[in-house]
Amino acid sequence: MEMGFLSKESDVYSFGVVLFEILCGRLCYEYHNHELTKILVPEWRRCYDENRLDEIILPGLKEQMHPGSLKSFSAIAYQCVMRDHEERPTMGEVVEELEFSLEQQMIHIRFSMITYVIWGDKRAIQITAGTVIPA
Repeated sequence: MEMGFLSKESDVYSFGVVLFEILCGRLCYEYHNHELTKILVPEWRRCYDENRLDEIILPGLKEQMHPGSLKSFSAIAYQCVMRDHEERPTMGEVVEELEFSLEQQMIHIRFSMITYVIWGDKRAIQITAGTVIPA
């Protein structure tokens, strides 16, 4: 979009903007008094480059995500919004990386849901919902 023409690469760029909007919990622009005042994509790229994602990520999201999932999600979002369209991934590559990020998150969720509890001589697996299954 910054270059002024539409292509497959600009679709990837737009998708990257959406990924960053999800990550940051806000739209990619700011309006004040019905006037566009700021586009946030350059700031998001800069924060990624300078390893300052903590400053832009939606509060509380980092604690909910597996670090590997967050790293791969933010990396593909960043690659999608590269200024040079030739440096952007294909949508196929984006899908592969997002699937990888999701797999990491799902493994994290499964492991964090199960806690081991020892009651005297008996062991049990306690699911966070409260269901206890004898080991």
